[in-house]
Amino acid sequence: KIAFLSAQLASAPEMAQRVALANEIMTAADLMEKSHRALLHGNPAMGIHAPTSSALLWMYNEPPLSVSWRVENYIESARVIATVGMDTSLASPAYREIAITAPEVLEVLDQVVLQYQQEGEAKVGTLAFLEQAAWLTTLFVLTMEAIFIFRPMMRTIRQSIEAEEARRAEAETEARVNE
Repeated sequence: KIAFLSAQLASAPEMAQRVALANEIMTAADLMEKSHRALLHGNPAMGIHAPTSSALLWMYNEPPLSVSWRVENYIESARVIATVGMDTSLASPAYREIAITAPEVLEVLDQVVLQYQQEGEAKVGTLAFLEQAAWLTTLFVLTMEAIFIFRPMMRTIRQSIEAEEARRAEAETEARVNE
């Protein structure tokens, strides 16, 4: 968005339009910085945790990607364009910097998003495995209850019923004899 707005600003003929575009660029740069800081350091209010994986930390901080450095430079270039927007043309160094680095920044951000996605999918896979393990453990516990608690209880109940039937039959027999 910043690159698009910068191109519009560089070719806008009217001062009011240039001021509005410069303000939009500054707003977009502020949002990009806030989002970048949240992804880099975490932001509980936004529900974002700081990256903990070595892969993400490497991507943000180390060459060849150096995502953090690239994004910060891009944001700084956007602020320069927004600040000196009235004097910006398509030939200005600030606009050329944005035009050249925008595809690079998008490419490294795509790589970071892919890494977040892969890590997220791995965590979901782990959760699915743990859920399945919990179900299997529950099934195992229920089976053990059936084997070690209910089966002996059924045997005891059956023996009690048979003993009661035997006593009743004996009492009936005794009652007939006494008649």
